[in-house]
Amino acid sequence: MRHKFRIWDKTNFRFIYPTSISFNEDGSLGSCFERRKNQVTRSVHHAKELQVAAGKPDIHGKELFEGDIIRSSNQALHYIKYSKASLSLVILPCEHNDYYYTGRGIAHIKEFFDFEIVGNVYQNGNLIEVGQ
Repeated sequence: MRHKFRIWDKTNFRFIYPTSISFNEDGSLGSCFERRKNQVTRSVHHAKELQVAAGKPDIHGKELFEGDIIRSSNQALHYIKYSKASLSLVILPCEHNDYYYTGRGIAHIKEFFDFEIVGNVYQNGNLIEVGQ
């Protein structure tokens, strides 16, 4: 299985969809290459966060990534986060009063609800309740 990644560039406030990435010896993100306007450019890691795709599309066919905020069929908002405890992506509620989906593995997302990607934690962080 080939993994898909995206990178949040904290300096330029945009996502990079790399064609290839390299890692440093310590496992940290080294550099990445991306295709923009028919040119391949190299970007060195300075203030960037690597995110993995979940391998599940939303109801519109859009690829789901770590950091995305989704709306379920019951209109509840959740976000996708990497869990070091389970070494997987999990679904977390954006509101304190919705505990049903807390920590559910991303592999089970379609079993619980159809969902739509409505934003991400970088550009739409206001959708996540403070204190999460």
